[in-house]
Amino acid sequence: MTNLKHWHMAVRWAIAVIAYAFTVSYVCSTDGRIEQKEQAEKSNFVDMAKSLESKGYKRFPLVRDRLGSLHLKFRLGGRLRNALIDTGAENTFFSETLAKEIKCDLSGESKSYDNIGGSVSMKRSRIPESYGKGDLAFISDVIVCEDFERKMFAGDREKNGVEILIGMDTLRYHSAIIDCGGPALYIREADVIDEGLNGEWRAVTYIREGMLIDGEISKAISLSIGENTLMYNNGKRAIPFGLNLHDCNRIPKAMDWRVEKGSACLPAIYSLDSDTLKICGNLTQSKTLLRPNCFDSTEFNGYSVITFHRVLPKDGQAPVPKKVSKPSANVDLKALLEPAGYKRFSLKREPLGTLYLPYTLLGTKCTALLDTGASATFMSDGLARVAKVQFSSESKVVACIGGSLSMKTAKIPKESTKEFAFPGDVFVCENYTEKIKEKVFASNTENVDVEMILGMDIAKHYSAIIDTHAPALYFYTK
Repeated sequence: MTNLKHWHMAVRWAIAVIAYAFTVSYVCSTDGRIEQKEQAEKSNFVDMAKSLESKGYKRFPLVRDRLGSLHLKFRLGGRLRNALIDTGAENTFFSETLAKEIKCDLSGESKSYDNIGGSVSMKRSRIPESYGKGDLAFISDVIVCEDFERKMFAGDREKNGVEILIGMDTLRYHSAIIDCGGPALYIREADVIDEGLNGEWRAVTYIREGMLIDGEISKAISLSIGENTLMYNNGKRAIPFGLNLHDCNRIPKAMDWRVEKGSACLPAIYSLDSDTLKICGNLTQSKTLLRPNCFDSTEFNGYSVITFHRVLPKDGQAPVPKKVSKPSANVDLKALLEPAGYKRFSLKREPLGTLYLPYTLLGTKCTALLDTGASATFMSDGLARVAKVQFSSESKVVACIGGSLSMKTAKIPKESTKEFAFPGDVFVCENYTEKIKEKVFASNTENVDVEMILGMDIAKHYSAIIDTHAPALYFYTK
């Protein structure tokens, strides 16, 4: 009996030793894989950082909140500010409190825009030159949002204290590279090119709010463009403007007419073909604060399209274009990251700057908006039905920028996706057309076909790197 008891004890000890050995082996191998991945990512980070710094980029560390969103802490107006990085936003937004603090001119007319949680009152303003040099340069104008924290981040406590929402206009201006795994933001000064705009120009056609203006009136219009200045003559009086040109790689190219007195700024787009200059914008500031995304003038959008011909000097020679000498933006991230285990996805850029990824979900082709301002990835209920995605019957409320949405959860089988697998649950947005398409995307027809939003959950999982200059997206897949 004693021998049998000893035998049972020996067996139990043997099982315990084997189980312990297996556990140690598993933990060590798992820790080894995690450590190997961390070492690889650290090596990639060091190599990328060195390459970018050699090209004139500056690195800013980012802070990740509990929901995964990325925050930039930087100095503006002598104080440390909290800004949210949002590739899903076309423009950069300031809180009204911040705008008043740095003495932006808020005398302009407010305009109301629909958002998820209702209408939002906004006005365009220019950051005054007297606010002091900050860590980050903005383009000439920003959108000031009244009741910023409540209207933009209602119900999301993680966004308390956010004063700025940095959109694609600023990110693209700096050819930004966002390292979601780091996390870090790399920016540089924009290349601006004088393409031969300087000189005298005479209008040949003028379309205002969809109507072709009489030829005699249009021919009386002229432009005189100099170094950062523009003189607009309508045949009755000459009006001086300051002139800002944006990143020369932008399509369509963008310019801002700055009213000399006050902070008003007229955002416009232009194209230059030899001695023909076409400009489209809201030159009367009557209906919209937004920059146009194409050369189109209608009764509803309030834009004007004016075509000019160059008035050649007496010698008949047009000005020779001059390029401002600044560091090149050409960083070969593909050659640097693909050997290290990253997979590259080409992105499409909408005219206003936001980035899209063509994606195939369960055999159904769709367009996904890359949105670092969204904590979670979600799709439209219409796409879910077409792709036959199985989702839960219970709904939950999810806080988003601008309000809250009713969502259902779904799991996408890994083997059913072509480009990359979803690491966890994906949300299905109820009433997507009503909440998103008819409100958030209402002012931008380029977003009509967007049926999926790629949020920070998937960007964090794959340690994504977003190149806003190329544009391209890199996922770490090893």
